Amino acid sequence: MRARLPRSIPALAILWLAVVAACTPHDDPTSRARDLERRILAPCCFRQTLEDHDSDIAHKLRAEIERRTAVGESSDVIEDDLVRRYGEDVRAMPRGLDPRALLGIAVAVVLGLGALVIRRFVRARPTVEARATSPAGDDRDLEYQERLDDELDLVD
Repeated sequence: MRARLPRSIPALAILWLAVVAACTPHDDPTSRARDLERRILAPCCFRQTLEDHDSDIAHKLRAEIERRTAVGESSDVIEDDLVRRYGEDVRAMPRGLDPRALLGIAVAVVLGLGALVIRRFVRARPTVEARATSPAGDDRDLEYQERLDDELDLVD
């Protein structure tokens, strides 16, 4: 006899894969340029990322990043070059940290824990058939029924 997986596990696996796929960075040049613009601060003030800042140097660096990613240069090389030119403070977040990946992992963990909690509660509740066929359950059911009847008689 083969063991069957609960029906919720394949559904959760598909949902988890969808979340991870949605949170994984894409590899087209435009999205790589946008990702890099979110990770680099404007070197004129080091307060806003290149994506949001509206200064001449920010416009020039955005154009440079878009041009360099369009020709296939890697994001790491471009980031290293900008750090070399403007210093380590130009990074908005530590190298290699992608918040979208962390978000995907967090969602997957929450979904997994939720599935475990639901599974525990579902397994903890005996089914009607299990109570009906249980020999000890009959005695307890009769006891509870009699007690309920007595309490209802007191209320009336």
